[in-house]
Amino acid sequence: MKKRFIGIGNALFALWWIVQGSSPVWAQPNTEPAGLDTIGVRELIAIQPNLTGQLVSVGLVELPEISDANQPCYAFLPNFEHRAFSHLNLEGLYYYDNPHRPPCYSRHATMIAGILFGHDEQAALNGLGAFTYRGIVPDAAAHVYEANWFIYKQAAHVASPTLNDDVLSISWGTDAADRITMWWQWGFDALVERDSTVMVAGCGNGTDGFTGISKPSWGYNVISVGTAGNLGRFPDNLRYAGPPAAQDSSFGPTDDGRCKPDLIACGFSLGPSADSLSDYCHDRQSKSFSSFAAPQVAGAAALLIDAARQNMIPDGDDPRVIKALLLNGAQKLLGWHKGLVDSNDDAAVPLDYQQGAGLVNVMASYQQLMAGASNSPASGENMGWDLNRLSLDPNDQDAVQVYFMPQTLLPGRYLHATLCWYLSYEIKGIYRPLPLHDLRLELWTVNEYGQLDTLLDYSDSPVDNVEHIYFQNPTEQYVALVVRGIPDPDHPADYETFALAFSEVDSYWQGDRLAGDLNLDGLVDQQDIAALLRCWRLTRTESAPVALQNYPAGDINFDGTINMADLQTLLQQWQQRSPWHAGHYAVQ
Repeated sequence: MKKRFIGIGNALFALWWIVQGSSPVWAQPNTEPAGLDTIGVRELIAIQPNLTGQLVSVGLVELPEISDANQPCYAFLPNFEHRAFSHLNLEGLYYYDNPHRPPCYSRHATMIAGILFGHDEQAALNGLGAFTYRGIVPDAAAHVYEANWFIYKQAAHVASPTLNDDVLSISWGTDAADRITMWWQWGFDALVERDSTVMVAGCGNGTDGFTGISKPSWGYNVISVGTAGNLGRFPDNLRYAGPPAAQDSSFGPTDDGRCKPDLIACGFSLGPSADSLSDYCHDRQSKSFSSFAAPQVAGAAALLIDAARQNMIPDGDDPRVIKALLLNGAQKLLGWHKGLVDSNDDAAVPLDYQQGAGLVNVMASYQQLMAGASNSPASGENMGWDLNRLSLDPNDQDAVQVYFMPQTLLPGRYLHATLCWYLSYEIKGIYRPLPLHDLRLELWTVNEYGQLDTLLDYSDSPVDNVEHIYFQNPTEQYVALVVRGIPDPDHPADYETFALAFSEVDSYWQGDRLAGDLNLDGLVDQQDIAALLRCWRLTRTESAPVALQNYPAGDINFDGTINMADLQTLLQQWQQRSPWHAGHYAVQ
């Protein structure tokens, strides 16, 4: 896609010399130790304090860190001696026993375990003060696996023991594509269906470290997680989130054309120290990492499973249902668009290549879960979910499932709908993928006779096992969702089980970043005009980075090109400040 910058260069240079600087504004300090409130965790726990993970088992699969050559050890363990883990219900620890390389604590693993299981009423950090540290599911049963053990003992062959984990959190990966890597990648993916386990993995830390979506998050059945951009300086950047940066969060499509990641979460976090019994730490460079975004989504999945079991909701803990609920509850941040950014919607690409379905919002997903399973026709409000079977034989009456929304959809409101199903694997020797069934999701108007009338929107990817509709309604009308099976001439008698989640909302939050704030200092000013000019220059060169070609930073109105409309949008936001701008630091 070519990027154009039409009739804007002279205007930018003129504005650069005319505009004046702004006076310093100061922000209030942020005392939240982590960004879990940004993804709805704090809001949910406030109204449902019994959701602590007590009915859930969560596994952490951790890759050993490279240790000091003078002190060789197997650094993959969370610091179990830290006060935040004094209550931890550790049910299993799995690794290769090597007397010459004993296991030891890892900062990476300790941070991730803190996000999931940590709980400390006496936490403190210099510059932040005293606070209560609470992970997402502190009462969950925990299993810790060393990654190489898990690959060769659990994922490499079909005879491996059944996993006892409801959720697996994975924060490592590779962009290799050799036969050995694909062999264990298929094993990871197959375990989701075989053992009914929600598997969540970080998608990779962007173009700074990966050439594409990393494995195992590459898997069809794995929930792949990218990192939102953190905004402001510490401690504001623990809370405020914006769209991902391509250099920090890997983006799709995959090498076979699928949408990944599936979701994003806050990738800058604070957690227990691996070198202390009570201290806390964070990345000093304030970078966001998918390593720390993945356990937030894993924890969100665990909360939903806990809620389904506490409320005895049949099928509410099915991995397909959990995935559909998480994707459907997500918030679309600034610039969200199916596929690459351009002026057209793309029905063949269900998700955004950087954000997936958006920033996870477990509160919204929980509300959809509790709205109840809805068989056709749906009942109650325009919100709910279903787990159902669909025939791939067009002559079968079960080849179509219709979900009539009980309430009219009002003008300006949004309808979200997400469809998920498994890619199944051959269970013979080693795992091999079977052909992917093709399903289609449609949104129709319903006439006065209760019949489908006009097709409003649809999602029909030939390669993904997820479909997603995000529709803004223009006029009051009744609507219905339709799930169709695309005929498979090679397997006409096949059925596919799918999960569908849907909800109606009146508005949506786009994150904490202003579109015109290109330099991310929280203020739209002359520095952003200079940044817009630099982006124009870069996109006009043949050697522009791929990430910049696909997601030009100066494309403020997200239409796929840099032109006068972007400058106009910037000027409309002139001198506006983000909530995290004013503060404990001044704009120079």
